[in-house]
Amino acid sequence: MSAGDVDSLLEKAAQAAGGLNGVKTVTFDVNSTESVSQVELSLPAASFKELADSTNAGLAVSTGIGSVTFNAKAVDSIAKAGTGGDVSISIEKLDNASLPAGVKNAVGNRPVYNFTVTSGGKTVSSFGGGKATVSIPYTPASGEDVNNIVIYYISDSGKLTAVPNCKYDTVTGMVTFTTKHFSTYVVGYNAVSFSDVSDGAWYADYVSFLAARGIVGGNNGAFSPDSSITRAEFVTILARMSGDDLIGYTAPSFTDVAASDWYFAAVQWAYANGITTGSDGQFSPNAAITREQLAAMLYRYAQYVGNLSNAEGMSAREFSDYDNISSWAKAPIQWAVNNGIITGNPDGSFAPASNATRAEAAKMIAVLIQSSIG
Repeated sequence: MSAGDVDSLLEKAAQAAGGLNGVKTVTFDVNSTESVSQVELSLPAASFKELADSTNAGLAVSTGIGSVTFNAKAVDSIAKAGTGGDVSISIEKLDNASLPAGVKNAVGNRPVYNFTVTSGGKTVSSFGGGKATVSIPYTPASGEDVNNIVIYYISDSGKLTAVPNCKYDTVTGMVTFTTKHFSTYVVGYNAVSFSDVSDGAWYADYVSFLAARGIVGGNNGAFSPDSSITRAEFVTILARMSGDDLIGYTAPSFTDVAASDWYFAAVQWAYANGITTGSDGQFSPNAAITREQLAAMLYRYAQYVGNLSNAEGMSAREFSDYDNISSWAKAPIQWAVNNGIITGNPDGSFAPASNATRAEAAKMIAVLIQSSIG
């Protein structure tokens, strides 16, 4: 697109939004069919920089073979990475035959995509803490459970790595995922079963959804849905959801968490990012997490990843034991209730000090992921 085309689009967006500061997303709709193998959009560097500098808007590219939406932080990072040349965004469907043998066997005939961004001829692989939301069309094969449809990216060494924040939408027929970097991505299928999770259980779909993405696991083939979940187990789940690199955490922040503990890096990550604070210098990793503690950690996690939505729902004051909720947990619980992440008990209580079970935690985490994507 020419600079004039982009400037005209920005002007129209500003008029519709009451000024550039009101623009949420600038969308480039590229007409193409699914038979096209690659779509590339090139924008003048000056126009891209204007978008980054003059607005706090995201940028979306929608095509017949998929779509990509960069949030404002990613747009800013791409603009700063350039050297003055055009910014190009490419969505490309690859031939499965070109994949390494091990990857090809795992993927089968499912779609393989390569996403790239270049600025001035320089490849921009990561987005400086920003993120991209990607949607690609997919038709499930006969017998495929949509909870088990996942996205993998192929590392430089040819390894398949699960993307935790992905979901399949039966209405749009799209697999949507969020990522902090671009690479080659494939649609995969990963069905994980547990001996103590029956298909008809109220939590079965949530457990299946998380297990397929490697977010939760079991022990000796069992999930133990009715067991309490510990604080260490829960922050480990959150760390896996984030997709952050945990290697850099080396110095302990709590007196009861040692560098040799299996949960050490996850606890340090949670502390460093404001997701947990502990009490009196201790984290109490093996203590069961209470329902109000769980809601508070989920709330802070949503703040950290930028997915703190403002949905409205019932007032937490309607719980019969609202006065028993700790002051620091009232806002998180209200947020979790509004977004359908957590509910009360049949008797109208919330039971803030009760221990959360692994099944309850699975539901809350899965709902948070599913509601925050796309």
